[in-house]
Amino acid sequence: MPASQTSKALEVVVEMKWNQAVIAIMLPLVFPSLVFAQESLNQTTLHPNLYMTPLSSYSRYGKSLAITRQPELMYMLDRIQREIQSSRFEILDLNQAPKAGLGFWSNPNVLAPEVRFLGLAVKVNIRLTYFPDSDQGRLADALDAFGKDLIKIMGDTLELIPEPSVKGIVLVLIYSKAELKDPAFYDKAEASVIYISRTDLKKFNSFQITLHKLFENVDCYYFNGKDQINVLLNYFLRG
Repeated sequence: MPASQTSKALEVVVEMKWNQAVIAIMLPLVFPSLVFAQESLNQTTLHPNLYMTPLSSYSRYGKSLAITRQPELMYMLDRIQREIQSSRFEILDLNQAPKAGLGFWSNPNVLAPEVRFLGLAVKVNIRLTYFPDSDQGRLADALDAFGKDLIKIMGDTLELIPEPSVKGIVLVLIYSKAELKDPAFYDKAEASVIYISRTDLKKFNSFQITLHKLFENVDCYYFNGKDQINVLLNYFLRG
């Protein structure tokens, strides 16, 4: 399929899901603004543990998973760093967010306290080469550039984690037209938190369902701007 048709199809998928199930987070800004940490280190120099949610940030359910499944988290981190090398993409670390970029996080839509999702949080510089400068277009651009590859890697990792309490994956995409190193990156950034069930993920990665069908079934939460992303990173994501 030509690039223009592929981009149009992905935009339609995102727009449908946005209209149907994306929950706009419009929380009162009662929390103090977060001064986002400036990155003083190149990510390739960081110890792998700096990408992991600290054990102190977990409940007892999440902590047990994080300890026993650390090799799988390391596997996922290694694959992402090897397979996705771009100046437009990086995994969050503890210099940038209290939960860092990899862990087992809960879904506010699921009440069972033991349920977790294999989580990944990343920053993306979007270019909008094929997509319009709209809410749906910006998310579609981030998904087209990196989201599909990340979903595949996360699905492969999830296959190594048989615990029934791990119900799927959660991909946190923080995207902006600003470059990653730009101090103003978060000022006009947006974030989408996408929960995908284990069953749907397996079907998608084995080509049994399309991206269109996959997005009909996800839980998706939307955050807009620095203050709301502060809420996302400090309060929404829970171990």
